[in-house]
Order: sequence, then C-alpha cells, then structure tokens
Amino acid sequence: MQPRRFSVYISLLFSMLILMAARVDSEQRNIVQSLDLTQLDRIIKTGGNRRVIVVMTAWCSPCIEELPDLNKIYAKYASKGLKMMGLSLDFAGPEAIQPVIDKHKVKYPVYWVGEKAIQAYSIRGIPLIMFVKDGEITARISGKRTGKFLENTIRQFLD
Repeated sequence: MQPRRFSVYISLLFSMLILMAARVDSEQRNIVQSLDLTQLDRIIKTGGNRRVIVVMTAWCSPCIEELPDLNKIYAKYASKGLKMMGLSLDFAGPEAIQPVIDKHKVKYPVYWVGEKAIQAYSIRGIPLIMFVKDGEITARISGKRTGKFLENTIRQFLD
C-alpha cells in the first residue's frame, strides 16, 4: 500500500507543478483587448501625452518582422516616458493577432479595433506607426523599417 500512496503523492505533486507553471505563463501573457473607436479616440486625445501607436495585422509579414525591434525599443525607453501600444486591424477579432503577440512576447499593450479604424484614421497602408503628441496624431510612418530607423525616430520623438 505504501508504494501506491507514494505514486499518488508524486502524481499530485506533478499535477500541481504543471498547473502552477500554466498559471504563471498566463499571468505573463499579454492579452489583446478590444477597443471601440470612442475608447481609442479617448486614448489618443488624452492631453499631455506622447504615444507611439503601432498599427498591424496578423497577416502582415513586415508588421510581424518589426515586433522584436519594437519590443527592444519599448523595453529601453519605457522608463524614459515612451508610451507604446499596438493596434490590430484584423477582421477576425483579437483572436487573429493573439498568437503573434504570444509568439513574439510583445510587452507593450495591444488592442484590437478592427477594420473600422481604417476609415476613421485614414489608414492607407501597414505597417504604420502613428506618433501622438498632446492629443493629436503629429506624424505617420508607413512601410517596412529597420530597427535602427525605428529606434532613432522614436528617440527623436521623445526628445
């Protein structure tokens, strides 16, 4: 009877460890939240802030390729006042971009607003970075960019 009891305890211990590991992983996961246009407008128009908005989709290769560079830039400049957010335009909802965010361990918040933002914000191409200063979109940079270009541009924006 003792060996069987020992096996049960070991099985329970492993089960608990697996559950704990899954919980830690889910706590660190960056969950893509939904926004409507009113909420997005409110974020943009909040006065006195400087914010970088990274517009992307799950099917856009250049969008995905720049995520590691953007993650590094965010990690480097967040303590210096960089507010960055991702904005997904995927038609299929937040579930479309979530695997991309998980795979690349994106640290800055990412929101899904869907295709309604395309017309509302005159989005003509992706990837797109919009620079917001004092409640206004002051600049837009679209197309594929190098990590060095992104860092230099964002650093200048923060100065």
